[in-house]
Amino acid sequence: MIAPLTVVAGPMFAGKTSALIRRITAVLEAGVMPVVILKPAMDNRYADAAIMTHDGVAHPALPIASEHDLFAAVGEASARTGGPVHVFVDEVQFLEAPHFHGAFHEAVHALLVAGHEVTCGGLDCDWRGMPFDVSARLLAMADHVEKLTARCAVTGLPAQKTYKKSADATRIALGAADTYEPRSNAAWQGVERGRAESLKVGRG
Repeated sequence: MIAPLTVVAGPMFAGKTSALIRRITAVLEAGVMPVVILKPAMDNRYADAAIMTHDGVAHPALPIASEHDLFAAVGEASARTGGPVHVFVDEVQFLEAPHFHGAFHEAVHALLVAGHEVTCGGLDCDWRGMPFDVSARLLAMADHVEKLTARCAVTGLPAQKTYKKSADATRIALGAADTYEPRSNAAWQGVERGRAESLKVGRG
């Protein structure tokens, strides 16, 4: 029987890592299944070998940069315990080329077929409002989805989007409150509307 996949997604500052750590704690306290906690090797904003919330709550994690790293970590834990494990992966949006070698969603599917439950957390969309491919695929595959919102830095309303405060157009750039802030659809669209109007004018 294929194991379930859960995805926790939303914009920055929505509490995705906090939700993941709560789920990890619940599984550990229940003692039902061993856990393996993983994170992208390239995400060293707060720690090299831990997942950490923006307010400093942390849990040890193994960094991965390839399918090989993923399968090795899960295989070692499974061999040690003699059975399936619950795999937790944070910041999955970074598990795409060139930061990750292989197809992460296909690797997750293989783990599920092998009986390992998987819970992932990460951004659903980038600061442009476009979906990360790996996140979109995982959300489509998921048996359970938890979509979180943050608090808009402009309006105080629920924020569904991530806004990049700098003029840097790089799609993926590590940063925290110095670079990004959560925005409601209304506040975020206010920024995008000018670009949209420019496109309309350009089309004549």
